[in-house]
Amino acid sequence: MERPAFGRRRTISARDIAEREAVVSEAPHRVIPEEVWEGEAGDALTEMGLHPDSPENQRPTQESANEKFEEEAAKQQAFLAQANAQMPEGVSVVAYAMLPWDLWNGRFGELLAMRCGLWAPQAWNQMLLAADEQSSVALGLPQHPGGYPEGLIEEIERLLDEAYAPIAGLMEKTRVQQNFGWQEVEAHDQAIQDLTQKIIAMSHYLGSMCIGEEAFNRHKEIFGMNIGWY
Repeated sequence: MERPAFGRRRTISARDIAEREAVVSEAPHRVIPEEVWEGEAGDALTEMGLHPDSPENQRPTQESANEKFEEEAAKQQAFLAQANAQMPEGVSVVAYAMLPWDLWNGRFGELLAMRCGLWAPQAWNQMLLAADEQSSVALGLPQHPGGYPEGLIEEIERLLDEAYAPIAGLMEKTRVQQNFGWQEVEAHDQAIQDLTQKIIAMSHYLGSMCIGEEAFNRHKEIFGMNIGWY
């Protein structure tokens, strides 16, 4: 089980590491700097229930990402154990991620996890498929394929590029025009919500494509409600 390490990996020197650790140790990971609370906006932020060290005002770190990943993976394993405990003797299922976990180790990892709140082990991204041939016959479901079609991650990243382009354009327009207000904040928030729903829909489409529509519908019939798809 591999934790997501957001972004492309690159080789760094000992000096890079030392400088990075120094910055991290001296500066809290705040989205809105503490100094903002000293200005006119401070009262408004306080009225909204925010303060410099609010959880909502903390930037994600690799450590916090690891903790969240472990939490979601533990939930998945607990649900899988519960599902298998209710199966007839000799029948078992395994989890199949419709969007591959490796996607979170690429350039869209931070967008998926931190901005959309989507993690690979979560229920929206899981199908329960037969663990072996006997289970496949008993459940009327295919066995876990053990992998993905070649080039799938690249194709998903292409679709994510297309889906994210309007959001990137909106942010660039705001930056160039220097016209930042609640209208822009709300527009961005709505765009991220819409993107999140598109990603979930894409995962289900890919699941249907990978195992076939009939098998996908069979899975929804057996497990959809318990997984939380409805």
